[in-house]
Amino acid sequence: MSMRRGVSRLVRLQAPAAGLQKMQKENGGEMIEKKLGKISKVKFGIGGYQDAMIGVYFTLEGKGWGVGADRSAWDAQMIKHSDSCKWTEEDRDNQYADIIRYLSKLFMDAKVTSINDLKDIPVECTFENNKLKEWRVLTEVM
Repeated sequence: MSMRRGVSRLVRLQAPAAGLQKMQKENGGEMIEKKLGKISKVKFGIGGYQDAMIGVYFTLEGKGWGVGADRSAWDAQMIKHSDSCKWTEEDRDNQYADIIRYLSKLFMDAKVTSINDLKDIPVECTFENNKLKEWRVLTEVM
């Protein structure tokens, strides 16, 4: 089998019964894993770096694994803007709007109307080299 230089191809290694799918890029040796799990915890509030951010925080877990994820921005009450900042209040407002739009889509995908209802929603997580790359609600089972 020939392969052009610089072109990656994903190869399926195994799909164990626990809902794990492993793939490996032939050229880079990077491991990509897809794991099935659920949202085990969800919180909207203060958290993140030194508890100075506001947003939504998730714990995603499956059989034998767990990971945290968030969508957050600097809290306006804790981190004040100054002339030396490399961002504006408009940037922060845009981040806040992004968080709300993200939650709106998540609610639609999960077919819920409240952040509290996201607990136990099934998810698919994609890991690259054991680092969470992305995750999504399993809309196929909703």
